[in-house]
Amino acid sequence: MSYRNAIHDIAPGSLWACESGFVRVMVAAAGHVSFGGMVMHERAFRAAYAPLYDRAAIRQQFTMSLANLGEFRVYWLPSLRRIVVRSVSCRRQFRVPEDAILVGTYSDACPPADFFAALDEIIVRWHGEREHGRARA
Repeated sequence: MSYRNAIHDIAPGSLWACESGFVRVMVAAAGHVSFGGMVMHERAFRAAYAPLYDRAAIRQQFTMSLANLGEFRVYWLPSLRRIVVRSVSCRRQFRVPEDAILVGTYSDACPPADFFAALDEIIVRWHGEREHGRARA
């Protein structure tokens, strides 16, 4: 990835993880990332935070599903950090992996931003439940 395009994958609104939890990117421009009232250089941000998933790959999978399927369900696979898509109208039902979490049902009128908002909410809730479960044990 060239430096000119290096910040392209740090999307506004995206969630990034660190040891203490998550941050939501507000603005990513001019080599700097703004989040939670802080501003960091893009390189320092990448050193401190990691993406929760490959946003570009998931966006491509989601938009291709919008183009190819009339209505579909999206499931988040926490163990693999990716999504699985299953058609609603398919006569043959495909098995959904055991650890899959339903994100929602979508059709061709859904903007990807709405999908990513729902996906991020599911991931934060899932991590919160896991952390809460660990605190009890």
